[in-house]
Amino acid sequence: GLIRVDALGRMSVPGLRPYLNPALASHLHGAADWRARINLRHLQAEADFESNLVGMASDLPPPFAKAAADTQPLSVKKTLRDGGESLLSIHYGKLASALLLQKQKNGEAVIERGALRFGGEAELPAESGLWITGSLPLSDIDLWRNQFAATGGGTGGLPPLAGINLNFNTLDLFGHRFQDINIAARNQNGTWRADVAGKNVNGEVTWQPANKAAGQPQDKLGAHFKTLNIPAALPSDGVKSAQDGNLPALDIRVDNLQLKDRPLGELQVMATPQGNGLDFESIRLTHPDSTLTMQGVWNPDRIPQTHAKIHLTVNDVGKFLGRFAHPGLVKRGQATLDGDGEWNGTPADIAIPSLSGTFTLKASNGQFAKVDPGIGKLLGVLSLQALPRRIGLDFRDVFSDGFAFDEISGTMRLSRGVVYSDDFRMQGPSAKVRMSGMADINAETQQLRVAVSPKLSESVALAGTLIGGPVVGLGALAVQKLLKDPFGQAATFEYSVTGAWSDPVVKRIARVDTQP
Repeated sequence: GLIRVDALGRMSVPGLRPYLNPALASHLHGAADWRARINLRHLQAEADFESNLVGMASDLPPPFAKAAADTQPLSVKKTLRDGGESLLSIHYGKLASALLLQKQKNGEAVIERGALRFGGEAELPAESGLWITGSLPLSDIDLWRNQFAATGGGTGGLPPLAGINLNFNTLDLFGHRFQDINIAARNQNGTWRADVAGKNVNGEVTWQPANKAAGQPQDKLGAHFKTLNIPAALPSDGVKSAQDGNLPALDIRVDNLQLKDRPLGELQVMATPQGNGLDFESIRLTHPDSTLTMQGVWNPDRIPQTHAKIHLTVNDVGKFLGRFAHPGLVKRGQATLDGDGEWNGTPADIAIPSLSGTFTLKASNGQFAKVDPGIGKLLGVLSLQALPRRIGLDFRDVFSDGFAFDEISGTMRLSRGVVYSDDFRMQGPSAKVRMSGMADINAETQQLRVAVSPKLSESVALAGTLIGGPVVGLGALAVQKLLKDPFGQAATFEYSVTGAWSDPVVKRIARVDTQP
């Protein structure tokens, strides 16, 4: 009652295409030899199939990429069970195994439940659906997402995905590489709920498909992370992310957000789909030393671009700059920055070379620290510490030890990383400063016109006190105030500042007879 068939043959991708998921078949190429043993008993078949896949190539993302000359053992075994059931056992080298339960329904073989395990032996689950478990050394989710979004998904005859429990030694996601990540997710009545844990990552993620009958017209991605440390961005490979026009609404909260181990504070994001992009109704980043709020639109078409309104309040300028790798440039100080700008990229990635817009700055009650302009970069330019070293007039008591300011204000127009202003002003106990011109952030150069008015009135009064006593000193001070500070007006100087930030060229160009 048994018929045994031993067979040898050759399989090609075009011949397999009708039996494979379209997204999978589009990444396979070539042909390979196979051998099989088939046992026929009472019109039921058991089979062992194997191939070394030499001659067949795969351009799937790692770890499933394979050159045609490489060997990768593939085996498929079908065994019969009682009640018309059968088990499919599949092994792809040591990388993955699968165990699927097949039943006859309405004369057709249907896979009811099964498991796919990476790095181990799959076990048949008790619940229906497909369960994916195991460990992977490296997985590039961006590549998987882009490839299958471009070619279409579908389970290709497999049951619906019911749950995931995967460990990743390395996980590439949204252009960043995370380490030691575990994702445990379950499909609960159509809503996916996942726990994500790993190195500096701890949170919950939910995915709700659109349900117009329930008043939810779009897919929705929600997340609450207790901790999220985003590593440095990976080098770009020039591959544009695939967009299918079906981005979800976002409701994201992060209690402790870090970027490259730098603390950013608490993040809240609310966004809804708009065209192929997203309308960010609210982005709020709160830290003890600052609060950033944004509203904007991200459009991924052609060149991905963001247009946003920005409001930044800084409670301590010195601490704020210290968090962003610029410690010791400013002492104390409060500031606000308001503006409307656009740049190439996402709202989370403000690209200075493409940044354009208009911003208003106001600051008060701080002091520039004594630093080299080459180290302080743009703040070194604003602090004017280069002036005393390059002009005859001695401003060491005003700028060299750090200019203290009571007020700073200015409107800045940006065009692809170049800053223009004609009303930048600083006022402090020792001087008033007015600046106009441009600074190129990308090239780190400048073309500025600077007017400096040291406050000589108090100095004259102090000298009078030392020479002639308190009566003479008070008299000199009273004369200056009654005459509206004529000494201060007479001591205003104007300079041109050009060249590199690290080595500016300063020239005296004229005396200005009016205060800024």
